[in-house]
Amino acid sequence: MPKTLIQIYMPKEDRLIIFSNEEVYKALYALSAQKQLQKPPVGAVTKVEEGGEGKNTITIHLHNPQANVDTDMQIDYTRDFVAAALMLFCRGLGIPLPKSARKSVMLRKGELMLRVQI
Repeated sequence: MPKTLIQIYMPKEDRLIIFSNEEVYKALYALSAQKQLQKPPVGAVTKVEEGGEGKNTITIHLHNPQANVDTDMQIDYTRDFVAAALMLFCRGLGIPLPKSARKSVMLRKGELMLRVQI
């Protein structure tokens, strides 16, 4: 009698946590401070986009209305750093992020999102 293989399927979850530009700045600032790295300059995030070096970087555009410079600043961060910053921000707000979940950063229509797949 042949043995039958029984597959057990588990439900899957796919969540998107969407961050405002202000939350993105706070998250990057908090992780930079925690790791004792250079903090992002003072300003408001005006735009978030894919970085120029492939898809491994995220470019953050900052505008400081008090600065005497008319141009905005651009700062590139790795996707891993941005994901870590967003996860730290979520933990600070009590948003559950299971350790076993796969986490990644997405951009859609100019909004930065943390994708959590379980």
